Amino acid sequence: MAVSIYLAAMKGKVLYKKLVEQLAAVYDTAEAGSMVNLLFERFTGYSRSALLMNPDLIISAEQQADLDKALQQLLRHEPVQYITGEAWFYNLKFWVTPAVLIPRPETEELVAELLQFLSTQNNPSVLDIGTGSGCIPIATRKNNASAMVTAIDISEDALQVARQNAL
Repeated sequence: MAVSIYLAAMKGKVLYKKLVEQLAAVYDTAEAGSMVNLLFERFTGYSRSALLMNPDLIISAEQQADLDKALQQLLRHEPVQYITGEAWFYNLKFWVTPAVLIPRPETEELVAELLQFLSTQNNPSVLDIGTGSGCIPIATRKNNASAMVTAIDISEDALQVARQNAL
């Protein structure tokens, strides 16, 4: 079980290493590092390159508390995308919650095929049933301005996420 690691302001390099070490007990070290990169950027605003260039960056106790909470969630195997509230899909950032599925790379392949097909059509129309986060219709529309895209879902929570992502 992980122990809370924040007491006072701490250097970013030290905290980064401690977080990776704790996650490495559950995840592959490379995956743990990738997740800590996402958490650092989300909760401190510092990218991995910023930490490498300035290892003495100070992480406040409040930021450490946020990181520790996220660490505990990861140790319970909660998806990092739900923890950060962000998922990338087709080079676009989407807001995600547990009300929607996390966009998958395989679905990006589907969108690529769809866009290729739509490029051969005049006035194409697309209906996305069970839209979830809205990643498919939003990525489709952003990459084919002539497509008429409609998205539906039976979940009001999912539709709220999709609407926010469409803004």
